[in-house]
Order: sequence, then C-alpha cells, then structure tokens
Amino acid sequence: MQIKFLHTPMEIIFTILCGLFLLAVFLGWLVLQIPYLELASSFVSFMYDYYVSGYLLSDIILLPLVAFGVLLNLSESKHLKWIQAVSLFMAGYVFLLTLTLLVFFDKLSSGFQATFFLPAYFSDSYCFGVDGISILLIVLVAFMTLLCIFAALRRKSGFKSIILCLFLIEFLCIAVFSVLDILLFYMFFESVLMPMFIMIGVWGSTRSGRIRAAYLFFLYTLAGSILFLIAIMVIYLETGTTNLLVLLNIDFSEKKQLFLWLFAFFGFAVKIPMFPIHI
Repeated sequence: MQIKFLHTPMEIIFTILCGLFLLAVFLGWLVLQIPYLELASSFVSFMYDYYVSGYLLSDIILLPLVAFGVLLNLSESKHLKWIQAVSLFMAGYVFLLTLTLLVFFDKLSSGFQATFFLPAYFSDSYCFGVDGISILLIVLVAFMTLLCIFAALRRKSGFKSIILCLFLIEFLCIAVFSVLDILLFYMFFESVLMPMFIMIGVWGSTRSGRIRAAYLFFLYTLAGSILFLIAIMVIYLETGTTNLLVLLNIDFSEKKQLFLWLFAFFGFAVKIPMFPIHI
C-alpha cells in the first residue's frame, strides 16, 4: 500500500486549518467538561485580556495589510500555489479572529469595546473600537473576503492582482467599521474606491463597458462624498475635533443637526446607491 504525502502548499495549509479547527473544538470541550482546569482557565483569561486591551482588534485590522505585503513579494508565475495557500490561510485566520472578537463582545454594554489608540506621535483622537453594529459588519467583511478568495481560486491568470485588491479592500472596510474618528472614517471610506476602480476596470465584462463603469463609479461616488466632507469640516470648525467619542457628548442646534444630516444623507445615498440618486 502506497502512502500519499502532502506535496502542495494548498494541501498543507488546508491540513493546518483543519488541525487548528479540531484543536479549537477540543479546547472548547475541555472548558465545558472541566471548567476549573487551570490551563483552560488561563487560556480564556489570556484571550479576554487580548480582547479588552484592543490587541485583538488591531491584529484584525493589520493582518490583511500584512497579507498584502507578503503576497506582493511573491511571483505569480513561480509561486501561484503558495499565493493561493497564503491568501486562504490569512483570510481564514482573520475570519477566526473576528469570530473570537464576537464571542468576547459584551452584548449588555452600550459603549465601544476593544478600543485602542494609535501611537502617541499621531493623536489621541485616532481611536478604534467596536459596538454592536460594527462588530457584525466586521465579521461579514472577513467572511465575504474568504468567500471571494475561494471564488477566485479557479482563475489561472491575474489571481495575485485580484487577491491584492481583496485584501486591500478588507483592510479598508474593517478600518471603516472600527475607527472612531469621522475624518479617518471618511479617508478609509473613500480609499476603497481605488481597489474597486481597478477591479471593475480590469476584470469587468466587456472592455468598453468596464472602463466606462469604472470611471462613472469612481467619479460619481467621489463627487457625492464631497457633501459628507463638507459636513465633517463644519463639525470640526464648530467643535475643534473629529473624535466620535467627544462628539457624542456635544449638543448641536436643531437647524445644524438637520443641515449635517442632509449633507451626510446625500453623501451616503450616492454611495449606496439609493434611488433616484444613482446611475
């Protein structure tokens, strides 16, 4: 009887992921069966501290960027199997981390959780965190990225470029849903246009149609978002900050609230796109 060993990166990574899943199931079983086991208790305590300190959320944000950098240095013609394996592993690992974030999320708390600040040489106003809505959107982004990578595996050419765009979109979307500064929110939100423009323009249906669609998508949505930028500038001039945690405690007049809502609404209506503000 001949034994077949693992010989491709895809098989190796798949085996590792299956092993990690079985290990997670086994650890979960231990926690349920032996609740006072010191090792299991220490592991759960470590993971909770990892969540509360904000390191878990920061890793979820940065890992797609790390995957982008690693894949950027691999040649598609020579290392296609490794590119597929690394992309699947990183996307799957980020998805597992988002599920961990969801497990430790305190559903009875009304504030932001897993918060962390950027290093001091930036600004304390650049804070990241999640609430009950954003955490679900982050899990959805990670899950959809993993599905998109699975769908792209059948491509023999251009796979690396598609994966790079997907990881860049994942990084920007997770940052959008976790940043607690409206100016940074706007910057991350608009930056998604760049990889989307490339994907539509390069891998659209027909050459003439995809180029036109890419330019319309980029220019129209960018122009629509100017209204939202104006609203952010008005808020900054009025309060001197764009920190969402500070803005939640500031009262605006009814007329100013209506003005800011209208500008933000039309900016997002173009982005959705919402009828009749669409192309």
